[in-house]
Amino acid sequence: MSEEQARDLKEQILDMEDKLDEFVEQMQARITILKNSLRKMEQEKPKAKDYER
Repeated sequence: MSEEQARDLKEQILDMEDKLDEFVEQMQARITILKNSLRKMEQEKPKAKDYER
């Protein structure tokens, strides 16, 4: 493998790592939103039961 090929490969790997980091951040943000939504829904359950009575 030539030096140029090695540099290109290293650059591709770094780009992929950056994209993966970005993807992980996006997924963590979505998970946080979903957890917050679930928590709100669970808090609303008792209120809904009281309302039904």
